[in-house]
Amino acid sequence: MVGFSADRFVDLSGDHPLVLSAEDFTCGICLHVFNNAVDTQCGHTFCYHCLHRWLSRADHKTHALKDCPECRQILATRKRPLRESVTDATVMLISGLEIPYTPCRRLNSVIDKLRIKCQYEWNGCPEVCPLESLLAHQMSCEHRKCRECCLPAGLSAEDHNCVQLLARDRNEWIRKYKAVLREKQEMSEELTQLSAQMDSLAETHALPNRSAIHSVLFGKFMTTGQSIEFTEEAIRLTNIITENSSTTFKHNVVIQYVDLQSMSICADPSLPLMAIKPNSECALKIVNWLSIAPFLLDVESKDKSRIVIVFKYIFTDLFAIQVINRCKLLNSECKCKTIGATEAQSLLDGRT
Repeated sequence: MVGFSADRFVDLSGDHPLVLSAEDFTCGICLHVFNNAVDTQCGHTFCYHCLHRWLSRADHKTHALKDCPECRQILATRKRPLRESVTDATVMLISGLEIPYTPCRRLNSVIDKLRIKCQYEWNGCPEVCPLESLLAHQMSCEHRKCRECCLPAGLSAEDHNCVQLLARDRNEWIRKYKAVLREKQEMSEELTQLSAQMDSLAETHALPNRSAIHSVLFGKFMTTGQSIEFTEEAIRLTNIITENSSTTFKHNVVIQYVDLQSMSICADPSLPLMAIKPNSECALKIVNWLSIAPFLLDVESKDKSRIVIVFKYIFTDLFAIQVINRCKLLNSECKCKTIGATEAQSLLDGRT
């Protein structure tokens, strides 16, 4: 960063009675007031960044060219080995060469106390503050933006062209807008593809509304049946056949998903079944519908007193997951899971 223009310092004007003139604060490289002044070995003073940039020029590749801008005295002292790191804060390392310098703390302290105009003076800022407070002021200066176009103001009126900045700003927003449109189009196409895949998957693996069943165990009470229907809110068992000594009865049993305590489904081809455990109120309704003894379907007992539905045909794991998801959607407290053939067989053992 180069030094500060002398014109901005009110304390360096011709009317201010300072012992030192503006020339005494001027860097010989950038010709501005020092910014972080340092002394070379030969006694000349420059801005730190100006000196570093001077010594780092492309034509300064040899030891002989690491010289002072004022007197051309060689400033490099020795070549530092690659394995050796820079630990001295007052040594520049440029192209492997050590160049010592001395910070001008007293001079920098004097300059920090000089009053300077805000860099946005051209844009109407009247602030004059010590140099050491300038950065804090400029971070919050209300004149950082142009009063005409409301875009960031430059360092001077010559650096700021409202028309060019507005055109550049407009082009940037157009670029961002087009990027958003492209992203929207890509997301729309991706969404269309996903929707098509979901529709295809739904058609291929759609949950059937009705499926044939082999038998139904209501606790320890064995029945036969014709079908099971899955509605949006319930499981419907149709034409459940019960028999006594003289009469055959057919029943339709409806079990709401919200009345279930647990649901286990086995999709193993050797034993496709579903085991559900209704709450006490629902179990009592089923007992009354089927006209069976209450102890046969006592869901509060510690035995395996559940309703076990054995299907005639095999179904997929996807079928099981879809049924479970439908149940969880309406009854988050229901304990749902898929089980294997061994656990499914254990649900049938000892029932009849």
